[in-house]
Amino acid sequence: MPYRSKVEINEFRAGRRFSVASLEIHRIHVDHSIPGAYGFIIYTSAGAVVYTGDVRLHGARPEMTQEFMAEAKAAKPVALICEGTRITDIPSEESEQGVFREGNSLVAKHPDALCLPISISRTWIGSGRFTR
Repeated sequence: MPYRSKVEINEFRAGRRFSVASLEIHRIHVDHSIPGAYGFIIYTSAGAVVYTGDVRLHGARPEMTQEFMAEAKAAKPVALICEGTRITDIPSEESEQGVFREGNSLVAKHPDALCLPISISRTWIGSGRFTR
């Protein structure tokens, strides 16, 4: 490929499709602690390829992931690329609600400490306490 001195950056939104060469790409929101997380359905000449993003159903917006899963299933993919950070056989009782409660407890025990939110989308600092 020839060297490009300028990089073209295109903004996109959930639900809209875009093309790269012969590929049609459909992006769909998925639930995540970081805003703007997506899964992708990439339509190729051989069929659909689905990239899940960080799949989860335990966050504040599981319906986003459920919508993605329904659209991915309807695409009848020929391949699936799945991302995950907790693929393990060890059961976990951890939940976002539990992390939220633990964060509130720690802040209450240390009122003079500086606390920064992990997820700006759902948690922010107000009067020295985590608020929702």
